[in-house]
Amino acid sequence: MIPLIALLTAPLTPPTDCFFAAFFAGAALRAFTDLAARAVFLTARFFAAFFAGRLAAFLDFFAAFFLTTRLAI
Repeated sequence: MIPLIALLTAPLTPPTDCFFAAFFAGAALRAFTDLAARAVFLTARFFAAFFAGRLAAFLDFFAAFFLTTRLAI
């Protein structure tokens, strides 16, 4: 049987290490999903511009690429 004092003095929150591990894992997951979303977005725009064959579409793609790359830095 667990002594009552052990139950009363047990921490009610998880250890700090678990919090930081979860925080950094969440940050890494968010960075990865942001990068993946940007890659899908730019790939779709590239193929749309490629198959359309218009100069304006290519310029739009490169403008979007440099804008998103600059914002990510």
